[in-house]
Amino acid sequence: MKEIFDDFKSSIWKDDRLYGMRQIANEEKFQLKERERFGPQANALKRFQLFKGKRGKRLKNILYKIDRNTSLKTRIYDYVYFGDSKNRSSTVVEFYLPQWNFSKMLIRPKNSLHKMKELFGKGKLIFQDLKEFHKKYRIDAKNLEHLTYELNEEFLDLLADQQRIWVEANGNFILFYFKNKEVPTDQLVDNYEYVLDLLDCLLHGHSNEEYV
Repeated sequence: MKEIFDDFKSSIWKDDRLYGMRQIANEEKFQLKERERFGPQANALKRFQLFKGKRGKRLKNILYKIDRNTSLKTRIYDYVYFGDSKNRSSTVVEFYLPQWNFSKMLIRPKNSLHKMKELFGKGKLIFQDLKEFHKKYRIDAKNLEHLTYELNEEFLDLLADQQRIWVEANGNFILFYFKNKEVPTDQLVDNYEYVLDLLDCLLHGHSNEEYV
């Protein structure tokens, strides 16, 4: 019900965020769509942890484009989850390429609970020399050994420059998102360019890591 009311409200009143997204679309050569229901999204995307939950969901303020040379599809949007107590909105940068086949993985900022658990014993780590990364982030994956072939030091080192970006990948998709936070429109282009650098490092960075 909450998402239906939100749809109705958005059809009548256009907020400042939408106007800011429209300006970005014009300047950065994106297309813009105001909103999409979650149901028609790709089934592979629905299996991502970000989109878990049985309440209403919407994608809003969607910037999108396709690179004609590589077929890379890019979307930037606000993912809204209509929870019981309050709505939660996360700004997402999504990339899709048919040729990709990422392992299922989630790189998340560490919270106080993660840090406390490490005081009582640390599990196996990959890229052990990246102290700053391991101070800020943890990697959730079933097969860490395999990730030594998909991740690299350049990517993780650049990611450690910030402590608020979640990275989730599986198959043809990879998402970079700011969980439960809408990135202000005047900061969105800078954050998008940073994510592009992250993606470039992930795909082309060099690594000498060996799993221990």
